[in-house]
Amino acid sequence: MIGSSKPDTTQKEPRSGLCSGLLKARDKEIQTLKTSNAKMKKDIQQLKDQINSLEAIHRKIQEKKKEIVP
Repeated sequence: MIGSSKPDTTQKEPRSGLCSGLLKARDKEIQTLKTSNAKMKKDIQQLKDQINSLEAIHRKIQEKKKEIVP
C-alpha cells in the first residue's frame, strides 16, 4: 500500500489560521465599505434636500418675476 487512508492534517492547521486571518481582514473591509456606503447615502440625501430647497427658492423668484412683469 503506497498511501495511508488517514488524511494528512499537518497542512490543514496553518491553512486554517491563514484562512481565518483572511476572513477577518475581509470582514473588516466589508464593515469599512458598509460604513462608507452609509455615509455616502447620508451625503446624497443631504444634497437632495439642498437641491429641493434651491428649487423651491427658484420657483418663488420666478413667481415674483411674473408678478412684477405682467
